Amino acid sequence: MKINKNKIFLGLNIFILFAILFELWLFFFPSFFPCANGWCQHYIEPFYAYVLPLLGLVLIYGIIKRKKLVISKGIFILSIITILVYICSFVTMVVVENYRMSHLVVYKPVIYMYPIEPSNVKVRLSRDDAVLYSYPKYDNGWDVLVNPDGMIYD
Repeated sequence: MKINKNKIFLGLNIFILFAILFELWLFFFPSFFPCANGWCQHYIEPFYAYVLPLLGLVLIYGIIKRKKLVISKGIFILSIITILVYICSFVTMVVVENYRMSHLVVYKPVIYMYPIEPSNVKVRLSRDDAVLYSYPKYDNGWDVLVNPDGMIYD
């Protein structure tokens, strides 16, 4: 039985392209695919971290050894396009994730204080502009009385 390498590489290309589209869909629209009970972390993320790059390497091998494997010109071009889409999708997700992280509004940390005895505490932050809401009100820092039970008195 002769193996048709063109069909194998065509199937691999289609599989990788659909996997990339699914990965992009999960990345940009995570609410449409809720990951209950850590399902994504156990099954999907390892696939994209380990399996998909290996399949990409198989495609690259097919591109490099095209003449030896007797892969048609159409499959060869599709393989190159698939690898480029894979690289572009990865770069896009990295850029978008960096953008999201740089524009992230964090509503934490909460500062808890539990001194051994009632104490006057002065707290200053290096970035005063980073405080959106605080109780007690942040006015160039906090100068408060703190009890051992964590109660703060302004």
